[in-house]
Amino acid sequence: MEYMKAVAVIGPNDVRVVGDVPKPVPGDYEALVQIHTCGFCNGTDMQIISGSGGDHGNRISMYPVILGHEGAGEVIAVGKKVRHIHIGERWLHPNFPSDPGGNYKAAHGSMAQFGLISDNKAMLEDGFPESAFPWVKQHRFPDTMSFVDAGVLLPLAESHSAAVNFGVTEGMEVLIYGSGPMGIALSLFCGLLGARVTQIDKIQERLDRSKQIAKTEVTINSSS
Repeated sequence: MEYMKAVAVIGPNDVRVVGDVPKPVPGDYEALVQIHTCGFCNGTDMQIISGSGGDHGNRISMYPVILGHEGAGEVIAVGKKVRHIHIGERWLHPNFPSDPGGNYKAAHGSMAQFGLISDNKAMLEDGFPESAFPWVKQHRFPDTMSFVDAGVLLPLAESHSAAVNFGVTEGMEVLIYGSGPMGIALSLFCGLLGARVTQIDKIQERLDRSKQIAKTEVTINSSS
């Protein structure tokens, strides 16, 4: 068995780089991805670290657990039935088994040296239902995009999804509390959908950044 390094939470507020995590082995329809970058999520990852995240059905409260779901990497090996994923391609959101061995658990486990994606198109062609897909949250990104930039695509997608799920449409007035990275991204997408956005924050620098990046129409500093 081969092992790899990963960032693991051993207990509340006890984060370590460990080197005894079993390296994942791709199945017939899976590809092995060497992970180059992975961002910290201020929600899930920080909740796991602090011990306040609960279980949420993905074992994040069961230590030791491997962090990370904003990873980006490069395919370095493919299973024998993989036909639509190729070595050298860049993929977002490589995954990791929830019970990878070595006494570790993982929510998604992208904060490691290696992860897995699956050739779901090949599985469909071979008669498997979508319910049999090992992994579903994965996307290829262009070779011209850096691994660091690609790691931001997932939170951007979540912000876009929020705007769509909230039913934001042209002419609507939207009030957003907070202008951190996710708040600015949400303001951007609401604006692109035609809404008039007002954003509130205590830090003027953030509000100024929202005006610059998202073209937020109205900002309010709640500390003044």
